[in-house]
Amino acid sequence: MCNDLHPLYSCQKFLDLSVQNRLKFIQTKQLCPNCMRPGHTVDTCVFGPCRKCDKKHNSLIFDVIKNYDHSFPKVTLPSCEQSAVPSNTKDNSNAHSFQAQTTDTIDNMHPAQPVLLSTAIVEIRSQSGVYHQARALLDSGSERSFITQTLCDKLNPPVIQSTQEIHGVGNTITQCSQSCDIEIKSRTGSYAARIQCLILPQITSNLPMKTYNVNLFTIPDNIVLADPTFYDSQQIDLLIGADLFWELVREGKIRLKNGPYLQNTHLGWIISGSFQYITRKQRHVSCNFTQTVDSDTCSLDQLLRSFWEIEELPINFPKLSYEERACEEHFIKTTSRTADGRFKVRFPFKHSPKLLGDTRTQAERRFYALEKRLQRNPTYKQMYIDFIHEYINLGHMSLVHSYQTPHYFLPHHGVFREHSTTTKLRVVFDASMASTSGLSLNDLQMIGSAIQGDLIAILLRFRENRYVACADIEKMYRQVLIEDDERDYQLILWRDDPSKPLMVYQLNTVTYGTASAPFLSCRCLKQLAHECEVPYVKETINDNFYVDDLICSANSISKLNQICEGTDKVLKSACLILRKWIFNFDCADNDDAQNVTKKLGLAGDNVQNKTLGIGWNNKLDELMFYTQIKYDANNIITKRIILWAHHKFMTP
Repeated sequence: MCNDLHPLYSCQKFLDLSVQNRLKFIQTKQLCPNCMRPGHTVDTCVFGPCRKCDKKHNSLIFDVIKNYDHSFPKVTLPSCEQSAVPSNTKDNSNAHSFQAQTTDTIDNMHPAQPVLLSTAIVEIRSQSGVYHQARALLDSGSERSFITQTLCDKLNPPVIQSTQEIHGVGNTITQCSQSCDIEIKSRTGSYAARIQCLILPQITSNLPMKTYNVNLFTIPDNIVLADPTFYDSQQIDLLIGADLFWELVREGKIRLKNGPYLQNTHLGWIISGSFQYITRKQRHVSCNFTQTVDSDTCSLDQLLRSFWEIEELPINFPKLSYEERACEEHFIKTTSRTADGRFKVRFPFKHSPKLLGDTRTQAERRFYALEKRLQRNPTYKQMYIDFIHEYINLGHMSLVHSYQTPHYFLPHHGVFREHSTTTKLRVVFDASMASTSGLSLNDLQMIGSAIQGDLIAILLRFRENRYVACADIEKMYRQVLIEDDERDYQLILWRDDPSKPLMVYQLNTVTYGTASAPFLSCRCLKQLAHECEVPYVKETINDNFYVDDLICSANSISKLNQICEGTDKVLKSACLILRKWIFNFDCADNDDAQNVTKKLGLAGDNVQNKTLGIGWNNKLDELMFYTQIKYDANNIITKRIILWAHHKFMTP
């Protein structure tokens, strides 16, 4: 008004006018009656309302506007479509200059209002019964719910292989191959629910896009927010989609003065919507619309591509999860070697063993049931006693008269293996028995990554060269010691006869049945390979072992013998003994080189799931499958019988 560089509301000349003249000046200049600036209408003004009546007009014109019809002329901005093309070149230049300047000023001074998306802090139950807090995004625009890989690793739920295509905005496609079921619980009430979530490395970026001042939002005192830090830009761990969203919504909605809404839910009050905030141009927009596509709706091209991708070998090694990295670091920091070279390891605990409750009562009850079964079968009982005595004589088990707290008793039972050439009866231990606290020894351990060799790759290398050899490590798990102060987590009850007192024994080695046993034993093999300086031996230990079974090959007998001798020497340095050598050629020094059919190490002693049962005749050098199919010549062979017989075994 006075042509000085200051806002209109601080212009003394404007303030000296009467209230009626102030309003007239605003209308003449086509200014916004709320902020008294040009370039927009009162409906799109981002500034706050009148301090006297809380309506959208400036406090300096309150006395006139309170009885005035609240309809103001809208500002019309010049545009390319509305502007006539002048004949004068100079005027045309000025017109374009004015138009560009006006558009740029409005775009930067009055951008789209920022928007809050609904977030909530929820509690999620892990597999071990411990609740973890996670930040969830509530999104009714998503067909499914999602969880990050990081949070899934912490919860350790059973993971289901479930291939899904996730379609987002702009028809972007994300592949997902895993899902899990989780239980969420309200932080503010008793509400709880189970949902199925697809697992993704990341759900979305941090929300909100930036951290805002909490004083911008006037939250009523009686409102309990689902996410007390809704204004703070943080990562999203969980997305709750439309499969649960509408079940969470309750009656109750409040609009705050500066724009966003409060909505009552079973998780607490969520806050969402646009709000008035002066900021620079918004460059990031968050949209979490997702749609899952089943195979029935996929195109023929997508289905054909998936068919070939399933058959492909992995090119890159999968990335380790947070827990797998922690397990690896724990092994490196805590593993040692004894004077004779034997490995000595610690349990990779992810939770404190102090969470364990009492286990002796249940272990006693299960031992008495076992003892009754042994009494009914003297032959089976003698085999069980022989196995326990061997355990004691080899130093793998020791009698103890006292034990520390916490501790854990392992129940045990026998597994009879009719076709075994060494040990017909094997005693296995149950570390998954829940203590009185609800947690077992296995619940507290990290499992570690699957570091044994790939089955198909081992078989391909096995058939790659002319001469081959097979062997396995004798009692592999039991050649690795547990640190002395952690052996009380492996206590067992035993007596040879019911007339004798019940004794407590301590297992001194890695035990079959504990969650970390496969990782610890295989990781010791990998450590030997890492320390080995002979390239071909290093490669053999790294690539040609599947758990305790060695399968290697070479183009000449001398080279194969060199590989076998070098591997045997390195393993003996850690008290790991290779036995049951089988070759596909005559070997004078090999007592086992007879015409025998050997089950390859794909179904070895330390493998729980014996699904591949492939055999190899070393003299004929043929691979074969073991089946239990009995053919009756009187029956007519039909397609149904062929399919039934085919499903009795599986090729690797």
